[in-house]
This record gives sequence, structure tokens and C-alpha cells, in this order.
Amino acid sequence: MGRMPMMPRFRLPVSQEYAESCLAMAVAAEVESRGHSISPDGDFEQCVRQTAAWTVNASPRHSLLLAGRDPMTGKRMRMPLYNAVALTEMHRTSVAEWHNVARAPLLAIDDLGTEPREVMEFGNMTAPMRDLLEIRYDRSLPTLISTNMTPADITKRYGDRIGDRMREVMEVVRFRNGSYRR
Repeated sequence: MGRMPMMPRFRLPVSQEYAESCLAMAVAAEVESRGHSISPDGDFEQCVRQTAAWTVNASPRHSLLLAGRDPMTGKRMRMPLYNAVALTEMHRTSVAEWHNVARAPLLAIDDLGTEPREVMEFGNMTAPMRDLLEIRYDRSLPTLISTNMTPADITKRYGDRIGDRMREVMEVVRFRNGSYRR
């Protein structure tokens, strides 16, 4: 299967400052709704700045990987958001629905790496998440991913082919501060 021509990348039609402000307020509200507060130390502001820049600027990377101990999910954006385990189960129970999700114009995947690597379907071993990532790469479809894995962990789990493709198209935002889930 050949790679489809590059489509224009998803961009928010707002200034970077506005995107930073909205993103910071949304994350703070989510953290506060769980009974915690944003820590003034760490790299929160840098992560917000980098993520906001990706949403509004013309980056050659059409996808975003939020890597760290406190992944953000982008619930306010109008896009399908699926847990990695649920996507793998969907492949087993409704492959047609899974294919529709895999080809969605914009997709958010939460907790990449928590799903089984391979599953047995009708006597055959399949790797639904690896296949989904390959489809999205081939079609240059924007994908937002949260995970506790590092990029090296992703390569180890999904193989050199997927790791290489994700390095090409993913803007990686690394959260180095501690968890807000205490």
C-alpha cells in the first residue's frame, strides 16, 4: 500500500497566545476537578507552549504525541477519543467500525501501550493498534496520542517500522514533572 499524498495539516485558526491561554485553562480545570493544582515548578508552561504552537503553526508533523505521566486528552476538541484497549476490542467485535475510526479525519488515542500487542481473531494473530497507526501514517491523518511510554518504548513495542514513522510525523511533548494523580 503506497503512501497517500500529504494533506493540509489540521490547524486551529487562532493566535498562539490564545491557544496557549485556552489550553492552560483547560488543563488547569481538569487537574483542579480531580482535587489537585498545577505545580509552579516543572515544565508545564513549556508543554503548553509547545502544544499550542503545534495546533496553530504549519509544522511538517501532522500528529502529536503527548508523552509523560500526566497525558492530556483534548476532550474539548471535536474528534473521536478512544482508549487504546477499546480500539483493540473494537477490532475484534466490529472491524467495520474499527476501519471507520482508523480513517477518521482526526483521532485521539488515550493510553497507547495498555492494549494487548496482538490478539487472536478467527485463528489468526492480528496487531490492531500497529495496523491502525500504519493506516493513519499512510493517509497522513492527524492523530493525538497520550501514553506513558517513551518514543523508544513505542519502537520496542510496535517495531522499527512504526517507531520510524512516528518519529517522522509526531511532534513529541514530554511531561517531565510528577503526576497530578496523587
